[in-house]
Amino acid sequence: MSYKGLAFRHLASVIDDKELALKSEHLYFAGFNAITPAEQKIIEGLAARVQVTRLFDADTYYLDDPKQEAGKYLRKIARNSKLQTFEWVEKRLAQRAMNIEATGVPHNTGQVLVAGSLLAGLEPEEANNTAVVLNDESLLIPLLNAIPGNIDDFNVTMGFPFSLTPAYELMESLLTLHLYAYEKSQKLLMIKAHVCDFISGK
Repeated sequence: MSYKGLAFRHLASVIDDKELALKSEHLYFAGFNAITPAEQKIIEGLAARVQVTRLFDADTYYLDDPKQEAGKYLRKIARNSKLQTFEWVEKRLAQRAMNIEATGVPHNTGQVLVAGSLLAGLEPEEANNTAVVLNDESLLIPLLNAIPGNIDDFNVTMGFPFSLTPAYELMESLLTLHLYAYEKSQKLLMIKAHVCDFISGK
């Protein structure tokens, strides 16, 4: 058993072994952005033996412009001449007119409230074609609470870490309670502050 990074490094170290069996003649790699040296060596090693196609959801607006930070790692991958193809590069951003409006909000909670008010002003058809992109996953629950009543159906496509859930806080308080407990005169004693935190759900 190993963690993912170690497994990748091990595969990279043996990828050039001709005795390594490959069952496919054409491999697709999709969705990569920043890749590790081990991942790059694996892809290069496979490309030397079978046909490899790389699929990236990218746009020339930031891919071809060195000033655009969004394309930094994709440009690095594209410069690698050992890999055969670089597909799914579109020209949508530069060709389509965009209306961008910036709203200054002082705190994260304020961002969620503003998002909720903007959603409340949308017609049903507009709401069906609207996406809310969060740059902080901890805002997911506040955003769900801020979604107005005129939006009945919505789809959440992001992950939510267990460390941000109430269940995690409960487990953490319980473990802290036992971790700092001590025995005195054949009695198990616990620190008052930790007991209060556990009871209050902090």
